[in-house]
Amino acid sequence: MLGSGRPSIILSTLKAAIVVGALSYVAADWLSNGFDRDGLARIAAQSQPEPLVTGSLGDALRGGRLDPCGEDAR
Repeated sequence: MLGSGRPSIILSTLKAAIVVGALSYVAADWLSNGFDRDGLARIAAQSQPEPLVTGSLGDALRGGRLDPCGEDAR
């Protein structure tokens, strides 16, 4: 297979993966250099912290009703 003059599918795939990876790295580096890091840091500092919902949903879910008619079945 290697001596037939045709490139191996494994080598072709490896070359393509290396080229795609290198181009992706260059594109990501180019894009990240265009960001205003100070502006992004200000936005991150001004944003509200994520709510802590662990355990707080249980009571709300237990109190919910799934009756589509809206009448109490008791």
